[in-house]
Amino acid sequence: MSAASSVPGPGRAVRRGAWRWTAARPAGLTSLAVLLVLLGAAIAAPLLARYAPEVMTVGAELAGPSPAHPFGTDEYGRDLLSRTLYGLRVAFLVGGLALLMGGSSGTALGLVSGFRGGATEAFVMRVVDGLLAFPALLMGIAVAAALGPGLRSVAITIAVVQLPVFARLAHGMALGQRRQDYVLAAVAIGASPARVMIQHVLRNSVPPLLVQAALAMGFSVLIEASLSFLGLGIVAPEQSLGALLAASRSTMRHAFWYPLFPGAVLTLLLFALNGFADLLNDLLSGDRRSR
Repeated sequence: MSAASSVPGPGRAVRRGAWRWTAARPAGLTSLAVLLVLLGAAIAAPLLARYAPEVMTVGAELAGPSPAHPFGTDEYGRDLLSRTLYGLRVAFLVGGLALLMGGSSGTALGLVSGFRGGATEAFVMRVVDGLLAFPALLMGIAVAAALGPGLRSVAITIAVVQLPVFARLAHGMALGQRRQDYVLAAVAIGASPARVMIQHVLRNSVPPLLVQAALAMGFSVLIEASLSFLGLGIVAPEQSLGALLAASRSTMRHAFWYPLFPGAVLTLLLFALNGFADLLNDLLSGDRRSR
């Protein structure tokens, strides 16, 4: 065998580097796998659930886990597996809507204020600082109380909570880039401010914004569950993991499965989202060092 044939080719080196990077991050990849499983379960809830979440089975009230009801039943004989799966679907839906509304509007405000500067920057950032001064859950409770319960109201509430976080991050990114040579060159050749912000500033701000989006998704799920637990979030006929936990308080002493399974699914979802955010941060930062 020649010496040249013993040297690994570029394809093998790339595969070896990818394997090392993957093997160094088992927690992040496990979180991604769990997140995909939970997302698949939420999407396939009508197929996985043998019963509709509102169907009551007479004589099966607070029944323990069984082949017919793997998660047991609640105090009205409703299947907890079905209610948990549909609650998981609502968590993804509300978190996604809130992230879309709060993330997009906050990013736009932060980019515009950071790029333009002057009075616009001062006004927008003072409003953002005022919103950040309130504890997130307290502000969520106040907005939810004003809008009333319901899926749309909860999504708007969480969007309001998320908006200043994205605005502050996008503002910092715009401040760091508006004096860069490529931005100054684009302005010098007559590019419009909107084009400069979108093609240069926003484009180079995508990695940290994506990481923040992954973190914000987990926080949105937690806020939704908290509001529903307090009776200010999702209301019937929609399901909510937080509402399931709230309803289980009076029976958890003799029906441990009632809070156990919805709480375990909620915990898994939060851990998976935070682990995915860490994995995404490693991937987008270009860090390939073994840990």
